[in-house]
Amino acid sequence: MTAYAELQVATNFSFSSGDRPFRPNPAIAGGMRRSVSLTVGIGLKREALDIVTNNNLEVSAEYSSPSFLSSDFDYTRVSTLLTYTFPVLGNDLLFPASLRFRVFAGKGFGDLPPQQSFTADTRLTVFAPFGALRGGLVKEYSGDAVVSIAVEQNFRSLPFLALDIPFLYRNGVELVVHGAIARAWNGGILAPGGWHAEAGVGISRILDLVRLDLTYRFRDPSRFFLTIGVASFL
Repeated sequence: MTAYAELQVATNFSFSSGDRPFRPNPAIAGGMRRSVSLTVGIGLKREALDIVTNNNLEVSAEYSSPSFLSSDFDYTRVSTLLTYTFPVLGNDLLFPASLRFRVFAGKGFGDLPPQQSFTADTRLTVFAPFGALRGGLVKEYSGDAVVSIAVEQNFRSLPFLALDIPFLYRNGVELVVHGAIARAWNGGILAPGGWHAEAGVGISRILDLVRLDLTYRFRDPSRFFLTIGVASFL
């Protein structure tokens, strides 16, 4: 029988979250885990913080079995991550208006231990790069199966040019609208039933590097989130 251990929450103090209590720590399954994994990628490698967004596809698989590796666990997990960007307006510009999306999906088979669960990427306090749920809580959507889809339309400086706001378009400030959905299955308290949905607007390339986003989370607790990120140049 698999033994489970759990570390209790030690504090609820946070500079960014106020007095909201922290989530409980999920239990982990004890034992010796031995596994073999393989990741195959197509396209250019992802850049740190998505400063330059490259089109790519990554497919990963991990296998663990007592009969093959003398592991205490018996499972297979498969995941895929797709990032794609394409221009939609102003192709003659150096940085045309573009639509980009990121899709992450993962599925576990067999007796997947809790510590190997899939998790939809979320903001880290007030920081949120592209693809993360800006209105999601830390590890809120974790489970044996997870899907997360993020989409954003970067209008570049075209709206500010149309509105004749020289200070913004001459400094390359960009307008971005975005949205995301996510869901997890079979994750107990960390995988609430139903879909997470959010939408928001962002101002990018503030001082050429900073991005600010205001995002509304539709799922209870529904509220606005203000996050900071790094501007993307493609």
